[in-house]
Formats: sequence, structure tokens, C-alpha cells
Amino acid sequence: MDDRRRFIRFEVMLKAFYNMRGSFYSKKPCVIKDVSREGIRISTEEPLKKGQSFEFDIEIPGEETKVIAIGETLWSRQFQRETYHSGLAMRTIRRPDRNRILEYASDEWINSQRGRSSILRKTA
Repeated sequence: MDDRRRFIRFEVMLKAFYNMRGSFYSKKPCVIKDVSREGIRISTEEPLKKGQSFEFDIEIPGEETKVIAIGETLWSRQFQRETYHSGLAMRTIRRPDRNRILEYASDEWINSQRGRSSILRKTA
């Protein structure tokens, strides 16, 4: 499979809440599974329609202020029986907020790599 991504994608678990842009209904919970400079992959209980815009409140562990963003669905697939994964392009997000998410995600990735290398050294 040809990977057409322009930016590195960091696996990370972030709690978030979403709804359709402009909706007056309360936001539903979702989990962000990975992030890149231009997009995210989320896990939801329902499929998201391609081309729809969604508003997000993203929680970064250890921080009080949530990141507010708007993303557009690029794809949505059933992952498990009652779970869907969707890829979204981040259309609107403040630059400092994008940096906060990427800094957290890259730090988590670096820490996971350190853990992985120590396991490899112990088993070698």
C-alpha cells in the first residue's frame, strides 16, 4: 500500500469530544488514536460521513485548557463490531494549539521508543 502522508504520524491516546460543526447537541466522547501536523485518526461509536465538518474539544493530559479544533472527515471505516476509525484533516486549529498537541504526541512517542529499546537490550 502506498503511503501518501507528508508528515510523520504519532500514535497517541487523547480523550476528546466532538459534534457536527454548528450543532446545538452536546458533544460526544471519542478517542484520538494518532496525530500528525495536518490530521488525526479518531475512534467513535458511529461512522462519520466523508466531507462533514466536526468541532473538537481535545484534552491534553496535565493541561487545564482544551484544544479547540475543526476537522473534516476524509474516511471512516468499521474497526471492530461497535467501533469506527475515521481520518480527519484539521481545517481550523490555532498554531499554538497544534504545537501543544504535536509536542505532547512526540514526547509520548519518544518515551515509548525508550521503553522499547530497553526491552530489546534486556532480551538480546
